[in-house]
Formats: sequence, C-alpha cells, structure tokens
Amino acid sequence: MSQEQMAQNLQWLFNQINGNKHKDAAYYEDLKQRKEDFVTGLTGGSTKDIYTVTSISVVSYLAWCIIKKKTNVFNGSNSRSLFSTLVDLFINWNNLLLSITIYCDNVTLLATLTLLPLLPVLLSPSAKEKTKALKVDLKNLTARQLLPFKPYITIYRSQMMIITCVSILAVDFFVFPRRFAKVETWGTSLMDLGVGSFAFSMGLISARGFLRQKFSGKYNYFKNLFSCVKGVLPLLVLALARMMSVKSLEYQEHVTEYGVHWNFFFTLAALPFLCNLFAPLILLVSPIVFSFVIGLLYEYLLVKKHLLTYIIIAKRDSIFSANREVYPALKQISSMPIRRKPVSQH
Repeated sequence: MSQEQMAQNLQWLFNQINGNKHKDAAYYEDLKQRKEDFVTGLTGGSTKDIYTVTSISVVSYLAWCIIKKKTNVFNGSNSRSLFSTLVDLFINWNNLLLSITIYCDNVTLLATLTLLPLLPVLLSPSAKEKTKALKVDLKNLTARQLLPFKPYITIYRSQMMIITCVSILAVDFFVFPRRFAKVETWGTSLMDLGVGSFAFSMGLISARGFLRQKFSGKYNYFKNLFSCVKGVLPLLVLALARMMSVKSLEYQEHVTEYGVHWNFFFTLAALPFLCNLFAPLILLVSPIVFSFVIGLLYEYLLVKKHLLTYIIIAKRDSIFSANREVYPALKQISSMPIRRKPVSQH
C-alpha cells in the first residue's frame, strides 16, 4: 500500500469517527429535548385522585398490622429473616409502586387483592406476644414520657419516602401517568404534594426535639443553630453536587421546576435553618401568629406587588430571576411553624 493510499484511508477513518461523533451529539441532544418535553406543559389532576392513590398506604399498613398481630412473621428474631423482609417489601413497597403505575385507575382492586388473602389470617387466633405495661409518674415526668415514640409518625415518614423515591424513578417512563408528574404553572399533582410532605415531616420531627428541649430546660438557641448548620451541610453538598453534575453532563432538566441553579436539596437545607434562625421570634409571637403574618405578607406581594407575574414570566437575566421559582417555597417556610408545634404535641 502506497503512502497516498494510506493517507486516504486514515482520512476516511477520521471522517467516519468525526461524523459518528456529530451523529451521537445530535442524537443525545434530541433525546435530551424529548425527555424535557415529556415533563413539560403538564397540568396535574384532581385532589381526589391523589387521595385515592395514596390511600393504598393505609391499606398496606393495615395488612402489615394484621400479619404482625396474627402471626410471628414480624416478631422477635423472625423480623430479620428473608421471608419477613420479602413480605414487608411486597406490602409496603410493591403496593405503592403499583398504585401509581398499572393500578392507578383501579386502586380498589389493588386494595382488595392485598386484603382478601389475609382473611384466613385475620380469622385465626392471635400470636402470643409479650407486652410491657407503661408506667408514668406524673410527678417525675420525663421528656421521653411527655412525647413518647409514635409509630404512626414513622409509618407516615417511611411511606412518604417510599412513594417519593418510586415517583422520581418512574416519572421518566410512560407507565407513570402524566397527571402525577409536577405541573408546569397551575394545578395539583402527586409529585407536587411530595415537596410539602417533606417540609411537613421535617417540621414535625424538629418540633418534637424542640419541645423535649424546652420541657427539660436544655434549649440553647446558638447550640441548636450550630447543630442545624452541621445537619444541613450534607444536603448542601448534595445540592451542589447535583447542580454541577447536571450542568457538566448536560443532563435533561426542567428549568421551570426549580430554576436554573436551584434544586430540591437546597430547599430541604433552607427550611430547617430558617426555622431555627427565627425560633426566638416564632416563640415570642406564637407559631400560629407568625405563620399567618408571613402567609399574608407573601399573598400581598403576590397580588399587590406583582410577584406572581415576576415568578411566571420574568426574564432570567440575573441570579435572582434565573431562580425565580424558589420564591413559592416561602409558602413552605411560612406554614412550617403552624404545623410543627401543635401537631407534634399529639
């Protein structure tokens, strides 16, 4: 082979590689655009639909309680066995997955298929389980006795975490109904409910710790604020890592969801910090009054000062306008005090 032919072959090979690169870039650019279009312009569904779908969590908990009460599957050393883990996975994970995918339009059938096989178990005698009587001395009441462990709080938080993770993973597939994905501007959806649920859950748990500290006289503003900063550092790391990875890898993102730079991890980090920062003011004027004042101020800015127009159609020509979707998160911050203290006492 002559040098000229070798040069021509090398040039042909170079052109092939370069052409394939352009084709791959065009393909991935088109794929990215199609994925973004898949979650764009959505209007959500009805609130009743959301309640119906999430009601399967109550059915799952009922099934779990029946098995625990009537059998030894979740008792003692059996609770760590492979069989109990699979049963737990089937009841608490599989049901939530099915309720927001292939059974989303027939949750009643899913609930029936879950409870019907348990009828023989329900009619059988209960398994023997040792229970200890709880003795409370009102004269020497401890903080843990004042606010004891509440199983329903753990159930609520775990079910919320499961359905949130499943929804995030399923939203990119056709089996996940578009009415459950986050709305563009107006409307309500299942995934929109997840943001508020996380805020509520965080406020609920932090309030219980706060009430224990107040009861035992161990509350310290600066110590709590410092502990809060340490607690949110992992969330900030995750937020920055997600932002940089999405930008560097050119991963598909829906800008109208959180803005250009903001993401959900920043919101999770901001909520507890702001609540701890304004804790003295919240206690001074009462959580309910503080919440209503912030809520009314936010509503005033939306309607009278055209904040609503700014959030929807403002040009993204600054760091603030580029992330204008973060301002509605003020509603989460304003409603946090009102739901954390009264609810956590029960």
